[in-house]
Amino acid sequence: MHDLKNCVSNNPDEINNSLQQFLEILAMQEVFFMQGRFVSYGTGECYLMDPSQFGFGDRDMPELQEGKYVAIGAAKGVRIIEGLGNFKRGINAGIVLDAKKAAFHIDNQHLLEKVESIFRRTRAEIGHGIDQQSILILSKALKGLYVRCSYGKNREFAIAGISKENAHTSKLALKTGEMSVEKYFMTKYSIKLKYPKLPLIMERCQPKNNLYPIEVLVVCENQRVSKGQQTSSQVQTMIRACATEPSVRLMQTNILSQAMKLDNSNQHKWMGKCNMTITDNLMENVKIS
Repeated sequence: MHDLKNCVSNNPDEINNSLQQFLEILAMQEVFFMQGRFVSYGTGECYLMDPSQFGFGDRDMPELQEGKYVAIGAAKGVRIIEGLGNFKRGINAGIVLDAKKAAFHIDNQHLLEKVESIFRRTRAEIGHGIDQQSILILSKALKGLYVRCSYGKNREFAIAGISKENAHTSKLALKTGEMSVEKYFMTKYSIKLKYPKLPLIMERCQPKNNLYPIEVLVVCENQRVSKGQQTSSQVQTMIRACATEPSVRLMQTNILSQAMKLDNSNQHKWMGKCNMTITDNLMENVKIS
């Protein structure tokens, strides 16, 4: 660990962050290889796939509208620390961990169900078609969302937009002539569309976009809600969900550190293989005299 000295210098050009970056990756190895427990984003963020296993409830993760929910996880970083405090004299590497919440799309939800939630209307009410203003609202809510086809090879793609046409009116150019999307699905896949008057989902392709009926698509797993997909009411709900008391936040952070095996139990096998341990020494609060 003497290499930590290379991470500190008064001259920014002389700082070597290689070891710090290695420690960032090393600390996340348990998260990366624990199947079914976390979804991770880079080496700095991860979220619990089943928070109820660790005692989190609906109060910690309120459900949002439009097929979204609040997920709980952690933001983690490795920092190089100099000074005394509770640490040995010299330079140390410290893990900075904090509870974090983010909005996610509900996994494997039928897209038609999500559309119902967006408009707060049943499929029977929207099944006869929606107006141009509603198409714009739907495009804003769904653009960039990854979906999976519930037929054929179950291919996945990102939604590029919403077509003004529907499966009844949109025509496909085939070798045998033109055919409506509605008839194509019946002929090709033996799928009789229940809501052919709903607008079609667009996939960006060259030279021409692909079109899909809403009712044959499913939302892919582990997708965070982008800023453009959030409504003002959902942002307010997120703010309230993140505004926790310090004692509650500390408790949540401790639970997450144990789940990630970044506590002082030293069950982190990857760190063990590198002859590293995690202590329970905490940095002292800054004292201003």
